[in-house]
Amino acid sequence: MRKQFKGKYSKLAQVSRNSLVFVEYFQNAINEKIEKVKKNKTPHSIEDMNRLITCSQKIQRLAEQANVTLTNLENPLMSLIE
Repeated sequence: MRKQFKGKYSKLAQVSRNSLVFVEYFQNAINEKIEKVKKNKTPHSIEDMNRLITCSQKIQRLAEQANVTLTNLENPLMSLIE
């Protein structure tokens, strides 16, 4: 049972870490597009900007959920170590 729990823990932790990498990549891409629009290098419609903002908000929620998951996984282990 311990081995089974450890395997699930490590898989969930890896998924959460991968989510954070995904979030960082897309946040950078979205921020670059927003900066180009601000500098008038790339014209975008209001709808396009609205989509970028919505996507950014969803990515932020994903980052928060991944961080909460990692924290929830680490807290019981840290209390066992102490």
